[in-house]
Amino acid sequence: MLPIQAVHHLSFTVPDLVQARTFWCDLLGFTDIDRPDLGFPGSWLRGFGTEIHLLELAAHSRETKGGLDPGRNHVAFRVDDLDAVRARLIAAGLHVLESRSSIPQIFVLSPGANVIEFIQPEPSDA
Repeated sequence: MLPIQAVHHLSFTVPDLVQARTFWCDLLGFTDIDRPDLGFPGSWLRGFGTEIHLLELAAHSRETKGGLDPGRNHVAFRVDDLDAVRARLIAAGLHVLESRSSIPQIFVLSPGANVIEFIQPEPSDA
């Protein structure tokens, strides 16, 4: 087993960096950090104990089936007030998929069609 200690960052390819940064920074609250010149546009962000790396790679666009499927790769963020998060996402014009399980969670698609989960675990599960 590798001696992994924690998640360092999550990378997402996006077709529109400006739109993606609006989602991650203005709506979710991440902030910019320094990023080296990697030869293509991108942003590195930090928030909530982790980093998000946005990579604008139009030449590497992927085919998607276009649905919001929580079974796809995604990142989950723990929240304290799922109702307030849901209201903010809807106000931002995002389609929110409600969980079909007893776990208090919702899902949205970010710009770039990445699945994002918000979960409000029980205090003993946090």
